[in-house]
Amino acid sequence: MITTSNPPSSLLTHSLALAHLNEIIASSTEVHPSINSKAKRLIDILGALVGLAITALVAIPVRSPSSLTTPGQSSIAKSVAG
Repeated sequence: MITTSNPPSSLLTHSLALAHLNEIIASSTEVHPSINSKAKRLIDILGALVGLAITALVAIPVRSPSSLTTPGQSSIAKSVAG
């Protein structure tokens, strides 16, 4: 049977390392205050709506002429005879 004994300094080193690791884990789980900000959420939603409006303003004029000049059905789903 092999037995090993840890000298007290090694035990102290391990406990300090464990304490440091616990400190790192605790500090990494803190949440930034901006996550709970209602003003930031409102700005995000307004920005998304502006982006959707700009996309619609660009997509509608591009889609209309292409649907007028394309022969066949204007919808993507076409019936298949079989």
